[in-house]
Parts: sequence; structure tokens; C-alpha cells
Amino acid sequence: MSDHPDSRMLQALTGHILRHRKTSYIAITAAQTLMLIGLWSAYSHFILLLWFFSMQAVALPHFIISQRYAGRELTPGQIGYIKIVFIVYSLISSTLWGSLTWLLTGNWDIHAFIVLMPMLGIFAGAINLAAILPIYFCLVTPILVQSLAVFLFTEAANPLLAGLFAIYYAGMIKFSMELHKMLVHTYSLQFELESANGELVVQKKTAEKANIDKSRFLAAASHDLRQPLYAMELFLGGLAQERGRDNRVYLLSRLRNALDSMQEMFSSLLDMSRFDAGVISPMKKNIFANQLLQSLKYKFDDECNRKGIRLIVRPSNHWVYSDPILIQRVLENFISNAVKYTDTGGVLVACRRHGEGFRFEVWDTGKGIRQEEMNSIFDAFHQLDNPERDRRKGVGLGLSIVDQIAGLLDTPVCVRSQHGKGSVFCIDLPKGKAEAESLVELDDQTLVDDEFFVDLVVWVVDDDVDILEGLQLQLETWGCITRTFETIEQIQAVMAEHYDSPDLLISDLRLRNHKSGIEVIEIVQQHSKKAVSAILITGDTGRRELQKISQTGVPLLHKPVTAEKLRLTMANLLKSVKDVSAVGE
Repeated sequence: MSDHPDSRMLQALTGHILRHRKTSYIAITAAQTLMLIGLWSAYSHFILLLWFFSMQAVALPHFIISQRYAGRELTPGQIGYIKIVFIVYSLISSTLWGSLTWLLTGNWDIHAFIVLMPMLGIFAGAINLAAILPIYFCLVTPILVQSLAVFLFTEAANPLLAGLFAIYYAGMIKFSMELHKMLVHTYSLQFELESANGELVVQKKTAEKANIDKSRFLAAASHDLRQPLYAMELFLGGLAQERGRDNRVYLLSRLRNALDSMQEMFSSLLDMSRFDAGVISPMKKNIFANQLLQSLKYKFDDECNRKGIRLIVRPSNHWVYSDPILIQRVLENFISNAVKYTDTGGVLVACRRHGEGFRFEVWDTGKGIRQEEMNSIFDAFHQLDNPERDRRKGVGLGLSIVDQIAGLLDTPVCVRSQHGKGSVFCIDLPKGKAEAESLVELDDQTLVDDEFFVDLVVWVVDDDVDILEGLQLQLETWGCITRTFETIEQIQAVMAEHYDSPDLLISDLRLRNHKSGIEVIEIVQQHSKKAVSAILITGDTGRRELQKISQTGVPLLHKPVTAEKLRLTMANLLKSVKDVSAVGE
């Protein structure tokens, strides 16, 4: 019937036919009445009345059925039923129309004209039935067959008229097929337009939601960042008043707490930016679940004891396959939230079989989550029961980061909760292969020997004098020999004088005159007779910049960088260089 047999197209074509049935019924009834009057004096009244009421007996039920379904959303079964009704009606109605031609004789008078003209009109008037071609063919074919039989084999024979009827029929059939194609094309365009409009509506709503989320994100971020800054300003003001050593120690401790709070905030924001930039690539490996679980128990035991709740970690001998760093980050966020919102009872962490893999679960007996809040708990800066934005309750980015990690790992995360009774957060992982030794490194608590950095030659490049001075002071306390540079030109000048190359180069990404730390590293490495390790430091969060740095393979630290993080990165980098050198020897 059509090159577009899908239910949506059938729905549209069937609806097209149904919409025109009321007008068609009125027009056909009027034509039949006029024919009855016009032929009354020429033919048998019994035959004419029998024909008229037979036509009405067929047309009226068909009209009622058509009106019943017109304008409705139809099921495939209803569409099939309507198609059968129309085919049966068309065959019977067309046969009755054609039967009038048998009244014709060789006398071609006005009565013959009254008989033939409405039949030709039916060919054109019923053209809307071409939306479903079999229905139209069933309507016109019986009329044509009977007319040709009369014009060729009875006393009313007229070969010329038979030929004209056949040509007219062929023309209408061709026109009906073209009309059918046009209707299919028109509805196809309409569907595409509706689909495009639907996508635009969805995109508009998505953009509006993103704009609202961005505004809420910026409002929460600006508030949460101002709070520790304000606290630091107050503590620094107290230090300036010189009230005694004990008070200074207390103020320094509080200043460190405020700085840690800001560091946590920045770290979370930078993590989100790195996920958005697509620079984090999962490094999946086999993970011994028990090692991961025991690491989590060690990390949260003290916090749970201080709060007076139990932390139960079920031992597990299972192996899973995923990125250990990212999975640990997910579980840490789950446990941190569980501890935060649990005042009595405890937290249970376990790894259990689930399907063909395993499921890590974190249960708590805390406040639980209301059903209306379930869809928003993974939004950035969304926190339950913290409208005052108390930073001691966190910054509200943990579950948003979990959601991004889950998407990156293509790993399902689920949550169930009952308000007032507690919650359970889960993440599913595939089964891993058992290994003889656990190669999973779960944290950054690598011990670094104090002698490791003694006499290590380090060059530091940054266009901010305060940062240069701070880095130099920190590195020299570790025993490093440092030299500082503000511009790439200063580096080039030193290299031209054939100074010994450094053991390590630490550079900011953005330097003066639109230069970059990547260029600095390339210049130093090109002019050095030995391998020079390098570390980049940046405050950039843009996708393009982070992807470009990722491609260089140079370790990247995000501002603000803690002394511990810098020390650990330096140790790991230099250790890897020594290991490679040892292999080469």
C-alpha cells in the first residue's frame, strides 16, 4: 500500500479519510436524491426506490462508524478494522452505482446523462480515498467493469464511450497514485517537523534547566567560597593584633581549617571541570574488593567513633574489574554522606554478588531521603537539610561527581531510601580475575624519605612573584636547590649561557606574553644534555586547555596545590625516572 508502513503513517492516512466522510456522505446523499428525482419519470419506481434505499442502507452504517473513529487516536487493530469496513463499503457501494448503467438503452437522452455523469463524478469526488489505495481501487473498479460491459455487450453498446471511460479511469488511477505519494510525503514532512519541534522543545527545556542550574551553581559556589575567605580574613586580623603565642597558635589552627575547607571546594570544582573536559580516562584493572574495603574502613573508622556510630565493613574475597581510583572516590562519597546524615545506629559497607558481577553497597540508618528529592540528589551543590550552607556539612558536590564517574565508567549507580529510616547507595561492577598479588594502589599516602630531595636542582617558572617566592621557600625547606624565572625569555637567556640543566622543572601553564609552560618545557628539554622531568601547574578548567595538557603526558597539578600534593607528585615522578634509568642500565 505504502512505502511507509509504520503505524504513525497508517494513523495519519486513516485519519485523512475519516475527516472527509461527513462531507462525502452529505454530497453522495444529495446526488442520489437528485438522480432519483431526475430518473423518476423514465424508469421503474420500484427499481429506483430499491436502488436508493439499498445505497442508504450501506452508506448510513458506514457514516456512523466513520464518525465514531474520526479524530481519535487509533490502535493498529482499529486501523485494520476501519480499512476492512471501507473496502467492503466501497465494493458494495460501487456495485450499486454501476448497476444503474444496466438501465441504459440505445436512446442517448437526458436520462442517460443523469445516469453517467454522477459516476464520473464519483471517480473524482472520492479521490480522498487514495490515501489508502486499495479502498479507492475497490470503489472505482466495479463501476468501470459494469460500464464497459454495458457499452460493449448490450443494446446500448458504444465503443467510443467505452474507450473514453477506460481512458478516464486510467487517468484517475494514475492521479490517485500520485496523490497517495504526495500525501505520504506531506505527512512524512509533518512528522519530521513535529519531531524537530519536539527536539527543540526538549533542547529548550534542557537549556533552561542548565541555565537555572548554572545560576544556582554560581550562587552556591560564590557563597561557599566567600565563607572560608571571610573566616581567613578574620583570623589574619586576629594574628595581626599580637595577643600572645597561645592565641596565635589557635588562630593559625582555625586558619588552616578555613584553608582546608577552601581547598576541598576547589578540588571538587576542579574534578568536575576535568570530567566535563573529558581529560580523565579510566584505567581499569582487577581490584581485590577486600583491600578496597579495608582501606575505606581505615579512613572512616575514627570519624565514626568520634560521632558515636558504628562502621561495619564486611570482608570480601571477590575480585572486580574497574578503575580503582575512581571507584574508591565513589565509595568515599557514599560513606561520607552516610556518616554525615547518620546520628544514631551505623553504616554498613559490603560487596555482594549481583547478577554476573558484584555490587558495592553502603547502608545507613540516617535521616533518609524524601521521595520528591530523589531526582535532585545528584545535582551539583544540592544538599539535604542544609539551606544555610554550613560548610561543615560539605559543599554538595560529592554525588554530582559520583554521577559523572558512573557515566565515565558506564557503571550503573542506584539509590533506595525511606525517609526517617535510612538509605542505601549502590554501584555495580563486573567480575574481575583473581591475581596472585594485589597491584591496586588505593591512596596517595606514599612515604617520601626526607633525603630524597636534598640537592635536587629545581627550576620554577611563574609570572606571579608571590607564588615564585612561596614555592622557592617550600622547596628549599625540603633541601632543594632552586632557581626562579618569571618569563620564558629569562629561561632562554640562561640556556644560552650553557648553565647546567635542572633535575626538575616546575612551570605555571599561563605565562606572560601569551607564552605557556608547555613551551618552557620544550625549550629546556631541547637544550639539555640529560632528561629533565617536568610538572605543570594551572588554574585553567577549560576543555581545550586540559585536553592539550593531557596529550603531552606531563603531570598536571591544579591550583591551589598543597605542599603534600606537590611533594608526593615530585617523588613519584622522580622515582619513575630512576626506575626507567635502572632498567636501561
